[in-house]
Amino acid sequence: MTHIILKKIYKLYLSIIFKIWDLFNNNKTNFNWNFINKVLIFRLDRMGDFIATIPMISALKQSYPKIKIDILTTKYTSDLANNVEGINQVFIHPNDTKKLKNKYNLIIDPHFSPYLRYIKYAFLSFSLKGHFRLGYNIGIKAIFYNIRAKISHAKRYEGEINLVF
Repeated sequence: MTHIILKKIYKLYLSIIFKIWDLFNNNKTNFNWNFINKVLIFRLDRMGDFIATIPMISALKQSYPKIKIDILTTKYTSDLANNVEGINQVFIHPNDTKKLKNKYNLIIDPHFSPYLRYIKYAFLSFSLKGHFRLGYNIGIKAIFYNIRAKISHAKRYEGEINLVF
């Protein structure tokens, strides 16, 4: 019983934080794909996680062929990223990260883990100052996004989950 009460208090606490954040976050506008021309997707974890992001990249490029999709990844997965169809340019984290600031209409963070160590990725999307920042509405890291995707709790392959975007 105590666990349920604590869970409700935590959800209330997060909703209050999100509402306060949204008051001060003046980037929140209506999202429209017609105004998006440069997209940065970053995947800074393992090779398999990057592979799970490829269906999202393909779907995005098929739906909006005129947009340029750049990838920020690690040196470890950069060779794979360079061979994915639809990717315009590959940047290596942390070396190239600073030069990406203020260059994108949309920044997508496909890391959906609620663990605290993934807050750094959410903060990275915020610090790159894209007009729109898309990430999953999970835990405290969601305050860094102005577009929040909901994730279902059904057990699915990560590539399917990333298609939610």
